[in-house]
Amino acid sequence: MSRSKAFEIILLGLWLLIVATLVFRYFKPRQEISVPQDIVEKESQPLPTSKSLPIKRIVQVDSDTFDITLREGDRRLMLDLPKTVAAEAKSKTTQLLNKIVNPRCLLQSRRDDGRWVGTLIYSLDGKDQDIMDWLQNGKFVYD
Repeated sequence: MSRSKAFEIILLGLWLLIVATLVFRYFKPRQEISVPQDIVEKESQPLPTSKSLPIKRIVQVDSDTFDITLREGDRRLMLDLPKTVAAEAKSKTTQLLNKIVNPRCLLQSRRDDGRWVGTLIYSLDGKDQDIMDWLQNGKFVYD
């Protein structure tokens, strides 16, 4: 037997082995996998708009964008303010956020990319205030 003939027989054997393995894998009966109930994601309720939602944690991403964790259900969302805010407002807003009490968010709408548009409401010196009013008074909001 020549070398080329032996090489052809080896290749044919490998090819048949690969095909047999794929056929066996494809036609093998599949087992049902049960997933424990504690790790199945529960359907989350839609967030209400025009309702004040208490906030557990706020992280300022940009001058007009916040990463928020809600107290209720530990839900996390990205909140964009309804107007564009100047970049220099970021440090001042961070200082304000460190002083406020009882932060809440008021959601207005959800965008197609999954981010929310809304505003932050907070208590400072016993008064409820809107962060958009504070930013407009500081001349940080673009018209």
